[in-house]
Amino acid sequence: MTTSPPDAPSKTYRQRSSELIGWACMVIAVVLLVMTAVSWTGSHPSIVFIAWVCFGAAVAWSVMLRPCLELSQHGVLMRNVVRDVRIPWTQVDDVEQRWNVKVYTPEDRGYTAWAIAAQPDRPRRSGFGFGFGARLRDYDRQVNADQPVPEKERVTASLVAEQIRRARAEYEFGRERGLIGPVGEGEVHQGWAWWPIAAMLVTAVAVAVLTFT
Repeated sequence: MTTSPPDAPSKTYRQRSSELIGWACMVIAVVLLVMTAVSWTGSHPSIVFIAWVCFGAAVAWSVMLRPCLELSQHGVLMRNVVRDVRIPWTQVDDVEQRWNVKVYTPEDRGYTAWAIAAQPDRPRRSGFGFGFGARLRDYDRQVNADQPVPEKERVTASLVAEQIRRARAEYEFGRERGLIGPVGEGEVHQGWAWWPIAAMLVTAVAVAVLTFT
Protein backbone atom coordinates (compact mmCIF):
# COMPACT_ATOMS: atom_id res chain seq x y z
CA MET A 1 0.00 0.00 0.00
CA THR A 2 1.37 3.39 -0.94
CA THR A 3 1.89 5.83 1.85
CA SER A 4 1.79 9.57 1.34
CA PRO A 5 4.74 11.78 2.22
CA PRO A 6 4.40 14.66 4.66
CA ASP A 7 2.06 17.29 3.32
CA ALA A 8 3.72 19.93 1.18
CA PRO A 9 3.02 23.51 2.25
CA SER A 10 -0.32 24.71 1.00
CA LYS A 11 -0.56 27.82 -1.16
CA THR A 12 -3.09 30.51 -0.34
CA TYR A 13 -4.40 32.97 -2.91
CA ARG A 14 -6.36 36.15 -2.34
CA GLN A 15 -6.30 39.35 -4.31
CA ARG A 16 -4.17 42.22 -3.09
CA SER A 17 -6.86 44.88 -3.49
CA SER A 18 -9.21 43.05 -1.14
CA GLU A 19 -6.42 42.53 1.38
CA LEU A 20 -5.46 46.20 1.34
CA ILE A 21 -9.06 47.37 1.78
CA GLY A 22 -9.69 44.82 4.52
CA TRP A 23 -6.58 45.69 6.51
CA ALA A 24 -7.25 49.40 6.07
CA CYS A 25 -10.73 48.88 7.56
CA MET A 26 -9.28 46.91 10.45
CA VAL A 27 -6.67 49.59 11.20
CA ILE A 28 -9.34 52.30 11.10
CA ALA A 29 -11.51 50.23 13.45
CA VAL A 30 -8.65 49.82 15.93
CA VAL A 31 -7.85 53.55 15.81
CA LEU A 32 -11.49 54.46 16.41
CA LEU A 33 -11.75 52.04 19.33
CA VAL A 34 -8.57 53.43 20.89
CA MET A 35 -9.77 57.01 20.46
CA THR A 36 -13.13 56.09 21.98
CA ALA A 37 -11.44 54.39 24.92
CA VAL A 38 -9.19 57.40 25.54
CA SER A 39 -12.11 59.82 25.55
CA TRP A 40 -14.51 57.42 27.30
CA THR A 41 -17.22 59.11 29.35
CA GLY A 42 -19.52 56.16 29.94
CA SER A 43 -22.28 57.69 27.84
CA HIS A 44 -24.77 55.63 25.86
CA PRO A 45 -23.78 57.06 22.42
CA SER A 46 -20.19 55.86 22.97
CA ILE A 47 -21.36 52.29 23.51
CA VAL A 48 -23.46 52.42 20.35
CA PHE A 49 -20.49 53.78 18.41
CA ILE A 50 -18.28 50.92 19.64
CA ALA A 51 -20.91 48.41 18.54
CA TRP A 52 -21.01 49.95 15.06
CA VAL A 53 -17.22 49.88 14.79
CA CYS A 54 -17.11 46.22 15.83
CA PHE A 55 -19.84 45.39 13.32
CA GLY A 56 -17.90 47.13 10.54
CA ALA A 57 -14.72 45.29 11.50
CA ALA A 58 -16.55 41.95 11.48
CA VAL A 59 -17.95 42.65 8.01
CA ALA A 60 -14.55 43.80 6.69
CA TRP A 61 -12.85 40.65 8.00
CA SER A 62 -15.57 38.33 6.67
CA VAL A 63 -15.84 39.93 3.22
CA MET A 64 -12.32 41.18 2.50
CA LEU A 65 -9.80 39.22 4.56
CA ARG A 66 -11.23 35.79 5.22
CA PRO A 67 -12.12 34.72 1.63
CA CYS A 68 -9.28 32.90 -0.09
CA LEU A 69 -8.46 29.86 -2.18
CA GLU A 70 -6.00 27.28 -0.88
CA LEU A 71 -4.21 24.54 -2.81
CA SER A 72 -2.68 21.55 -1.04
CA GLN A 73 -2.06 17.86 -1.59
CA HIS A 74 -5.65 17.25 -0.50
CA GLY A 75 -7.24 19.45 -3.16
CA VAL A 76 -8.85 22.87 -3.44
CA LEU A 77 -10.26 24.69 -0.42
CA MET A 78 -12.46 27.71 -1.10
CA ARG A 79 -13.08 29.94 1.88
CA ASN A 80 -15.98 32.17 0.89
CA VAL A 81 -17.79 34.73 3.06
CA VAL A 82 -19.98 32.36 5.06
CA ARG A 83 -19.37 28.96 3.42
CA ASP A 84 -16.33 26.75 2.84
CA VAL A 85 -15.97 24.24 0.03
CA ARG A 86 -13.39 21.41 0.01
CA ILE A 87 -12.86 19.76 -3.38
CA PRO A 88 -10.50 16.74 -3.48
CA TRP A 89 -8.29 16.48 -6.53
CA THR A 90 -10.19 13.48 -7.85
CA GLN A 91 -13.30 15.69 -7.97
CA VAL A 92 -11.60 18.54 -9.87
CA ASP A 93 -12.60 18.09 -13.50
CA ASP A 94 -12.36 21.54 -15.04
CA VAL A 95 -11.69 25.19 -14.21
CA GLU A 96 -13.37 28.33 -15.53
CA GLN A 97 -11.99 31.84 -15.12
CA ARG A 98 -14.43 34.15 -16.90
CA TRP A 99 -15.76 36.18 -13.93
CA ASN A 100 -14.41 34.32 -10.92
CA VAL A 101 -12.43 31.14 -10.59
CA LYS A 102 -14.97 28.33 -10.81
CA VAL A 103 -14.10 24.66 -10.31
CA TYR A 104 -16.25 21.96 -11.91
CA THR A 105 -16.68 18.37 -10.76
CA PRO A 106 -17.21 15.36 -13.07
CA GLU A 107 -20.97 15.89 -12.60
CA ASP A 108 -20.55 19.40 -14.14
CA ARG A 109 -21.41 21.05 -10.84
CA GLY A 110 -19.53 24.31 -10.38
CA TYR A 111 -18.13 25.90 -7.21
CA THR A 112 -17.11 29.56 -7.28
CA ALA A 113 -14.25 31.12 -5.31
CA TRP A 114 -15.42 34.47 -3.92
CA ALA A 115 -11.85 35.66 -3.33
CA ILE A 116 -10.56 35.35 -6.91
CA ALA A 117 -12.33 37.57 -9.42
CA ALA A 118 -11.33 38.52 -12.94
CA GLN A 119 -9.52 41.85 -13.20
CA PRO A 120 -11.70 44.35 -15.14
CA ASP A 121 -8.73 46.38 -16.31
CA ARG A 122 -6.91 43.36 -17.71
CA PRO A 123 -9.49 41.01 -19.24
CA ARG A 124 -8.31 37.45 -19.68
CA ARG A 125 -9.42 35.05 -22.36
CA SER A 126 -10.83 31.88 -20.86
CA GLY A 127 -9.22 28.73 -22.14
CA PHE A 128 -12.54 26.89 -22.26
CA GLY A 129 -14.72 29.05 -24.52
CA PHE A 130 -17.95 27.32 -25.49
CA GLY A 131 -18.39 24.27 -23.31
CA PHE A 132 -15.55 23.22 -21.11
CA GLY A 133 -12.90 22.45 -23.70
CA ALA A 134 -10.02 20.11 -22.91
CA ARG A 135 -10.43 18.24 -19.65
CA LEU A 136 -7.78 18.28 -16.98
CA ARG A 137 -6.79 14.69 -17.62
CA ASP A 138 -5.11 15.92 -20.81
CA TYR A 139 -3.41 18.85 -19.16
CA ASP A 140 -0.52 16.86 -17.68
CA ARG A 141 0.90 16.55 -21.17
CA GLN A 142 1.38 20.32 -21.27
CA VAL A 143 2.19 21.26 -17.68
CA ASN A 144 5.75 22.18 -16.81
CA ALA A 145 6.34 21.81 -13.10
CA ASP A 146 9.86 23.23 -13.35
CA GLN A 147 8.56 26.76 -13.92
CA PRO A 148 6.80 27.88 -10.73
CA VAL A 149 4.86 31.12 -10.67
CA PRO A 150 6.82 33.95 -9.01
CA GLU A 151 5.64 34.55 -5.46
CA LYS A 152 4.99 38.27 -6.03
CA GLU A 153 3.13 37.90 -9.31
CA ARG A 154 -0.23 39.60 -9.37
CA VAL A 155 -3.02 37.26 -8.29
CA THR A 156 -5.59 37.06 -11.06
CA ALA A 157 -8.32 34.60 -11.98
CA SER A 158 -6.27 33.28 -14.90
CA LEU A 159 -3.15 32.78 -12.75
CA VAL A 160 -5.05 30.89 -10.04
CA ALA A 161 -6.90 28.78 -12.61
CA GLU A 162 -3.54 27.85 -14.14
CA GLN A 163 -2.18 26.89 -10.71
CA ILE A 164 -5.19 24.64 -10.09
CA ARG A 165 -4.62 22.88 -13.40
CA ARG A 166 -0.91 22.51 -12.65
CA ALA A 167 -1.51 21.14 -9.14
CA ARG A 168 -4.17 18.72 -10.44
CA ALA A 169 -1.76 17.42 -13.08
CA GLU A 170 1.01 17.04 -10.49
CA TYR A 171 -1.33 15.08 -8.24
CA GLU A 172 -2.27 12.70 -11.08
CA PHE A 173 1.41 12.30 -11.95
CA GLY A 174 2.27 11.38 -8.35
CA ARG A 175 -0.63 8.95 -8.00
CA GLU A 176 0.12 7.16 -11.27
CA ARG A 177 3.74 6.60 -10.21
CA GLY A 178 2.99 5.72 -6.60
CA LEU A 179 4.78 8.76 -5.22
CA ILE A 180 1.88 9.82 -3.00
CA GLY A 181 -1.08 8.14 -1.37
CA PRO A 182 -4.77 8.81 -1.96
CA VAL A 183 -4.74 12.06 0.01
CA GLY A 184 -6.69 13.88 -2.71
CA GLU A 185 -9.59 11.44 -2.90
CA GLY A 186 -13.06 11.71 -1.43
CA GLU A 187 -16.22 13.70 -1.94
CA VAL A 188 -16.86 17.43 -2.17
CA HIS A 189 -17.70 18.87 1.23
CA GLN A 190 -19.56 22.13 1.83
CA GLY A 191 -20.16 23.67 5.21
CA TRP A 192 -21.13 26.88 6.93
CA ALA A 193 -18.31 29.04 8.26
CA TRP A 194 -19.65 29.68 11.73
CA TRP A 195 -17.02 32.16 12.95
CA PRO A 196 -17.82 34.94 10.44
CA ILE A 197 -21.54 34.25 10.78
CA ALA A 198 -21.31 34.53 14.57
CA ALA A 199 -19.12 37.64 14.42
CA MET A 200 -21.47 39.53 12.10
CA LEU A 201 -24.64 38.30 13.82
CA VAL A 202 -23.52 39.14 17.36
CA THR A 203 -22.29 42.61 16.45
CA ALA A 204 -25.42 43.31 14.38
CA VAL A 205 -27.64 42.30 17.31
CA ALA A 206 -25.58 44.51 19.62
CA VAL A 207 -26.03 47.47 17.27
CA ALA A 208 -29.79 46.91 17.06
CA VAL A 209 -30.27 46.47 20.81
CA LEU A 210 -28.12 49.45 21.80
CA THR A 211 -29.61 51.72 19.12
CA PHE A 212 -33.26 51.08 19.90
CA THR A 213 -33.13 50.79 23.68
